[in-house]
Amino acid sequence: MRLLFYEMRKSWLKIPLLFVLVLLLALNVYRFNDMYFYEGFWTREEMQNTKTAYFNVYDNILAGEITPEKISYVKENKEKLEMEFEAGNFSTEYDENRLTGYFFSDLGLFDNFFIPALEYAVTYQNISNELSVSAYENIMFYNKRGNKSEAEKNRLIYNSYYGRVIKDYYLTEWAEVYFKYEFSCLLILLMVILGLSASFSSENESGMDIMIRSAGKMRKTVNAKLISAAVYVFTLVVIFTIVDLLTVNYMCRIDGITAPVYTAELFRYSPFNFSFLTAIIICAALRFLAFFIIAEVIMLISYFTKNTIASTVISFMLIVAMIIFADGTLSPVNPINMLSSYKLLMQFDCVTIFGKPCLSIYTSIAFYLIITFVPALILKIITAKTEKRRNKNV
Repeated sequence: MRLLFYEMRKSWLKIPLLFVLVLLLALNVYRFNDMYFYEGFWTREEMQNTKTAYFNVYDNILAGEITPEKISYVKENKEKLEMEFEAGNFSTEYDENRLTGYFFSDLGLFDNFFIPALEYAVTYQNISNELSVSAYENIMFYNKRGNKSEAEKNRLIYNSYYGRVIKDYYLTEWAEVYFKYEFSCLLILLMVILGLSASFSSENESGMDIMIRSAGKMRKTVNAKLISAAVYVFTLVVIFTIVDLLTVNYMCRIDGITAPVYTAELFRYSPFNFSFLTAIIICAALRFLAFFIIAEVIMLISYFTKNTIASTVISFMLIVAMIIFADGTLSPVNPINMLSSYKLLMQFDCVTIFGKPCLSIYTSIAFYLIITFVPALILKIITAKTEKRRNKNV
């Protein structure tokens, strides 16, 4: 434990790096707000009355279980506004009896927000039924032709979508804003490079590596470095995830975090029935594994370059190359693809393993869990051979 703490203090648990982290977190919040200012609907000054009315109606009338009374409220108000519009019996001046204070703002409130969201929730069962019926028909079709693999795949589709229903009305704008935001991933990559590119090169420059090998503690040191890197990456992912969530909550309010992910239109075709909270944790776990593999590669670069500046430059070049060659697909070959892990939640995508279909997000997690051992094993083998060679020479 003492050796682990020493490695943490030597690599990333330092005041200058913590100062950089604070700056990058501030930059992240600024970028998030700046992005939402230009892309978010509620940020326009003329929308503030509509925003206030929207949340008032939601909090006092529409929140919670969808009932016939709530549907009638939306339908009747919409019809009343349409009748006023068709008759020309409305004023463009401020009216305190309006929800927003203005006729057209009230009309937009129902046309653009309440009705689309309510229609999606009420009619989602039709989407679910259509997918499950189609899958059931495919099961029968492929069973008759002896194609067990496709039959099992469609059985998985059927089990994933059958019986879905959205019973409650939630504000889900936040989900699209949060899951599609990836700038924080770039900042984490930067922190990983700054914190780990000197893992071995700094010891080589100071001559400390000779003392470590002479004392026969190279294996323990490597283990401590790997655990330290894992703690560092885990801490970064947790911190940035929490900051992203707090920022989103401030901008457009997080609601229904325990509701099924398909409650948001972004995930209407998601094969998963778990909650938004579970989705956040799974995406964070995938990002951790991807970042940790990158961190291990950076440590290997540090070991071979023997120079901190060279290690940092090569690490930056490697990250840039990975970003350039990222194809935006669901392929786990390039860890950068997994930084957009929400895409694995959006649609049905599976891999057949020994004749059994398995959803891609689970196979990606398993794949990365296995791959994390590869750079670590290479590092341990190389350092062990180097230590053995040096002891023979001595």
